Amino acid sequence: MKKVFRYLHLWLGLASGLVVLIVSITGCIYAFEKEIKSVVYKDILSVEKGATPQSLDKLLSVVKKNTENLG
Repeated sequence: MKKVFRYLHLWLGLASGLVVLIVSITGCIYAFEKEIKSVVYKDILSVEKGATPQSLDKLLSVVKKNTENLG
């Protein structure tokens, strides 16, 4: 009987440990969402040094041109 409880304790502990691991990893991803996004989307969120500001009309025309192809 003692071996059965050890066996159950081992496998139930590993199964619950897997659940805790998944919850911990997803919680860390959620907690550090801003930092992760700043690394993943670095090219979108940053501006090159020395770049000149563009007018709103020019930017709007670029957006319209690029979104026409989507739909």
